[in-house]
Amino acid sequence: MLTRMIALVLDEHNQLEKAINGLTRPRDMDNVIKLFAAHAVDEERIMQEVKYTDFIKHRHIHDSIVNTLKDMSLDIDITELRYNVLQLITNHITDYDMQLLNGLEIEHVRRSKED
Repeated sequence: MLTRMIALVLDEHNQLEKAINGLTRPRDMDNVIKLFAAHAVDEERIMQEVKYTDFIKHRHIHDSIVNTLKDMSLDIDITELRYNVLQLITNHITDYDMQLLNGLEIEHVRRSKED
């Protein structure tokens, strides 16, 4: 089960990266926001299932990112928009999601030793 959770999160990270790199016009942001919001819901469900200790903090960060994405100016150059979105999402993944994934992997190893 934990292996599937980890695979889901990694797959969603890849989908987000493709959507961000595929930004060609401001209205494409709707898809990025939708994908990130779905990713956040999945990740939060996983965190609750494994009783992740930083769940509340991580959920607040997700909420903040969704709000930031919605508030990003669509009047700027698409290259700059793509860069800003990519930085925001990449920083979240490297700073927070990797901590979650490492915790899931540790939990997976612990549970497999119990079996």
